Parts: sequence; structure tokens; C-alpha cells
Amino acid sequence: MASGTFLGWRFLTPDAGMKSAIIAAVSVLIIACPCALGLATPTSILVGTGRAADLGVLFRRGDGLQLLADVKAIALDKTGTLTVGRPSITSLYQSHDHVSELASLQSRSTHPIAKAMEAMARDSGATLMEVQDFRAERGRGVMGSIDGVIWRIGSAAMMGEAGISVPDVTGLKAASLIYVAKGNDIVGVYAVHDEIHPKAPALINSLKQRGIEPVMITGDQNAAAQAVADQLGISTFHAQTLPADKANLVKALQQSHGVTAFLGDGVNDAPAMAQADVGIAIGTGSDIAIESSDVVLVGGDPAGVLVAQKLAKATMANIKQNLIWAFGYNVVLIPVAAGVMVPFGFGMLNPMLAGAAMAISSICVVSNALRLRRA
Repeated sequence: MASGTFLGWRFLTPDAGMKSAIIAAVSVLIIACPCALGLATPTSILVGTGRAADLGVLFRRGDGLQLLADVKAIALDKTGTLTVGRPSITSLYQSHDHVSELASLQSRSTHPIAKAMEAMARDSGATLMEVQDFRAERGRGVMGSIDGVIWRIGSAAMMGEAGISVPDVTGLKAASLIYVAKGNDIVGVYAVHDEIHPKAPALINSLKQRGIEPVMITGDQNAAAQAVADQLGISTFHAQTLPADKANLVKALQQSHGVTAFLGDGVNDAPAMAQADVGIAIGTGSDIAIESSDVVLVGGDPAGVLVAQKLAKATMANIKQNLIWAFGYNVVLIPVAAGVMVPFGFGMLNPMLAGAAMAISSICVVSNALRLRRA
């Protein structure tokens, strides 16, 4: 571009002389320097992610900002995300003392319900026993051999797959039921209650107001999921899902809604986070979930997703503003630097003024990006 300007002045307007050709070429070279364009995007992302970190939101990938700004649906886990993740356990049926076996098996699991059941058993005087052939079935339960006997702790589905009949328990619409089996016999039934997270109602309402469809996906039983969905006003939910099911449901949301996020905290949520356009992890959740995520809510507050989405939209808007300014600057000043205003009585653009204009353009872009610190 600078070479073309030089040749144009040199050969199309020979009376102008070599000095004018050089001044015009140098001015165009300075003005056309893409400093502002180069700063437009990374500066906004840097400031936006820094502001998010101040507010307890960690963006682990830069494109998470762009995707979160365009999100149309968000799938949410239940336990530890929409609920406080501190389940209370009530014994409904117990044929004999099995607290030591219960504690021994559940001590090998990291699930919040397992930890709550382990604590209950320890409070009842349980002592840990050696467990052999321990196996955890994600979304189902755990099993292992103690003193040569197979013990299972988990859902009705887990028991059914093992050919174990479970007793009919009615009147517990808001509770999850956990069964304990010794061999092929049910020796205990427990009801699990988990309180709604205090920030969850406002979170769901705000998502709806922003035009984002909330969908709850949980491995919990249908009755407990229905109770939480009713309390929070979630019209679509899926219960008794395995980790692979969660990922498939997220894929279906992507096909029906477009950009989809997943918010969760557990090991079982990792496949769904990997499938989602934006995986959002509760910072107090499992390490596997955090490693699978694009965004981490450091403080453990699920409502932090609203902060993250607001900052993402603000950052993308800021980037567009910077790009418009940078392109506009070049579109206007490159012709001026080339001397198109000379025939109208204006002088040549001094290279020093061109350098100052280039610096001012970069300063404007950076200053605009810094406005995100007040977002």
C-alpha cells in the first residue's frame, strides 16, 4: 500500500517531487500499521478474564468467553449444584446392624451421598473393615466383598440389575432411596434429602429472563428430581441418567437449541462437560469435573454462572467496538495519509502526526478494553 502510494505520487503527479512521494508513502506505512487491530481482541479478553477472576470466575479457555456469550441452553446437575450437596440420611428399614459394612464401602467413594452415609455410620459406632473387589458404578452405587460376602449400596436400578427385589416404599416423593444389599437380600433402605441451594431459585429465574433454557440432568431418582424441578420452576428434567446419558442429552440440546453449557460438580458430570460447548464446574466439586471444564466458579456459588455469562457478553461487545474503531481508523486515515485531500487545498499528513494518530488509536482501543474492569 505504501509502495503504491509512492509510485502514484512519483509517476502520476511528477510535479509534486520526490519529497511529497516519500512523505505520503511513510505516512501510509505508519497509519496502516495494524497495532490497534492487533490489540482489539487480546486486550479485551485479558481484561475481561481478569475481571471475571476478581469476581470468582476462572475462564480456563479463551473461546469459553465467546461461546458463553452466545449460549442458548444450559444443562444443570442437581446434587451439589442446584442443591447444597450436604444430604441428610434417614433410615427407613434395617434388618440387622450393618453400619461397619456401610461405612467401609462408602469410605471408598467421593460422592456427596456416600460421604453423608459414611458419616452417619461412623456416628453410629462403625469401624472400617477390609473391602475386596471394590467397584463403583457411576450413577448407580458401589459394591464390594467383605468377609467373603458381596455387599451392594445403591439405587433400585443397581439392585434390579443384580436380580435383587427391592421393597416398595411410598410417601417419600421428595427423597432419593438408597438400598443396602447383603448377598441377594435387602438389609437396609435409606432416604436421602438434600436442601435446595439458596441461590438456585434466582439463578433459574435469571436464566429464563436472559432467554437461556435451563434443563436439569441428574442421576438421582425421578421422585427427587421432580420435587427439585417443581420447586425451581424447571420445566424439563431428566432423572436416573448415567454419565454417558448426560453427554447424549447435552448433544441433543446442542442440536435443538444451539450453543449449550453444562453446569456441574461431580465425577459423573465430566463426560457431559466435555460434550458441552462450555463446561462450567463448581469450584468446590471434584478435580475431574474441574479438569473437564472450560469455566470454574471458584467460590462454589452456582449463581456465578450469571456473572460469567454477563462478563462474556460484555467482553464480546467490547471486542466488536474495538474492531469497529480500528477498522474505521484505517479506512478514514489511510486515504488521508495517501494525500487524497491535497487536491482540496489540504496539505500532506506529516509522518509525525501519522505516528501520533497511530498511538492514539491504540490508546483508544486499550482504554475501551479497560472499561470492562467496571463491568
